[in-house]
Amino acid sequence: MSLTPSSPRAVLFDLDGTLIDSLPDLVAAVNRMLAEWDRPALSAEAVKALVGGGAAILVERAFMTTGGPVTVEVGELLRRFMADYEPRSAESTRPWPAVIETLTRLKEAGLLLAVCTNKPSGATAVVLSKLGLAPFFDVVVGADDTPVLKPDPTHIHVILDRLGVTAAQAVMVGDSFNDIAAARAAGVPTVAVSFGYAHGPVAELGADRIIDDYRELPSVLGLDLPPPELVGMVSSFAREMAADRTRLRELLHDSNRAALLDHVHAMRGKCSMFGESSLADRLGQLEQDVLEATTNELDQLVAPIFERLEWLVPETP
Repeated sequence: MSLTPSSPRAVLFDLDGTLIDSLPDLVAAVNRMLAEWDRPALSAEAVKALVGGGAAILVERAFMTTGGPVTVEVGELLRRFMADYEPRSAESTRPWPAVIETLTRLKEAGLLLAVCTNKPSGATAVVLSKLGLAPFFDVVVGADDTPVLKPDPTHIHVILDRLGVTAAQAVMVGDSFNDIAAARAAGVPTVAVSFGYAHGPVAELGADRIIDDYRELPSVLGLDLPPPELVGMVSSFAREMAADRTRLRELLHDSNRAALLDHVHAMRGKCSMFGESSLADRLGQLEQDVLEATTNELDQLVAPIFERLEWLVPETP
């Protein structure tokens, strides 16, 4: 089930859009900058389309999008932008759901963690500190720490060297083409988050895995493994999950919610036993709400369960 033959020694994370939702503060800062030049404000979606290539590209494209270049050079505009943005970079920025608990889980497992971002190093340090994320990371490499930015693999190589691990011992987690391309060029396996700032379908980024929730990451990394005494029964677990999926579909079309509750409870127990914690968590939420949920709410609850089951036990066409 895991991404690599054995659990990795290190995990590298992009920052904006991957670990944190920084778009609100970026939008506010971009629009404060544009207002000084009597330029129209940009929507959140417009700014999101400009994020990922570094602050200089963000500033330059913001002006090009709203009427073209101004009389001041990009370098000076960038300096002004960062002077305004950096001290306010964590006013509305927050970690994505389950980031803290996932980073805690990875550190408890003994993994080395790093941030690999095109964000300026000063703003990166401010955000990580204010959001309480800094203590999790052994290495942080921002835009000012290497001569080139992602998708150049130099960022990745610098981090691997500092951590003392090989490409095969690491995994890169990102949300954009730049993240995935840099990691692939460095020979590092990749995980893409589906909820970031990708400039197109995440499935087209070419990542080795895609996650919809950070609680899936430990399993993808091979950390949520069954106890040693159950390792030989993993294939049986997979067969049971396939059969349980079929029965779950049947019960969803039945009016007997009590039977559905019993089945979900049993599935959750199996998943917990075999270390499939992300699926167990989702089944637990369904178990909690199944008796009172409307049909539409039930559909929303089971959708991610079926997605995870498809990843665990792909259905043959």
